[in-house]
Amino acid sequence: MKKIIFTTALAVLSFFSGYKADAQFSLGARAGLNFSTFSGELPDDIDRRWVVGPKFGAIVNYGFTDVFSIQGEINYSMQGGQTMRYPTIEDERMALGYINVPLLAKFTFGDENFRYFVNAGPYAGFAARGRLLGDDYSEVVSTYDAPVYRRDYGFAVGAGVMYPMGPGNILFEARYTHGIFDVMVRDGVRPNETPEGVDPRQTRVIHLSVGYLIPFGVH
Repeated sequence: MKKIIFTTALAVLSFFSGYKADAQFSLGARAGLNFSTFSGELPDDIDRRWVVGPKFGAIVNYGFTDVFSIQGEINYSMQGGQTMRYPTIEDERMALGYINVPLLAKFTFGDENFRYFVNAGPYAGFAARGRLLGDDYSEVVSTYDAPVYRRDYGFAVGAGVMYPMGPGNILFEARYTHGIFDVMVRDGVRPNETPEGVDPRQTRVIHLSVGYLIPFGVH
């Protein structure tokens, strides 16, 4: 086992040894749209629909090399789920405002004029507000007693492109977040404990965003 760990570490160091080792600290911001729903099977007479909402937040990136960096974010993300029941056309929409904090490993490639990147890592979220809306969206069924737990966690993967503009870089990114916490509140059941025969309700979100990242120093 020690030999495997040593060999893996040596391979990683060898991979990065060919790149500039100057560390760089960058700050930025992003904004965009989410397309979200919940996981789980639904009855045949219920149609699942995506909820569209805004996303915006701040970015902190620390680059260990030109290729590898660690990126932390704090984002406000409007997400939830919507269902439509036929033939009665009963519509229900859950809209939740999450504060999400991902911590991502980021790999960036390309030249100075055009770069592309991939990232992945865990996230934790807290629903700061929420609404459960009825058929016409004018009746607020609940204002935060939406039947979900406020906490959420899971993992995120994304990819994008960036190119220089002014003192920093503009970036475009598509990202997918996959919740692994069953957010639904069920009577007599502990948090994240799904009864037998019941599908968990976990968040599924596609994010499209544009951002700007400014470097603030090279060591």
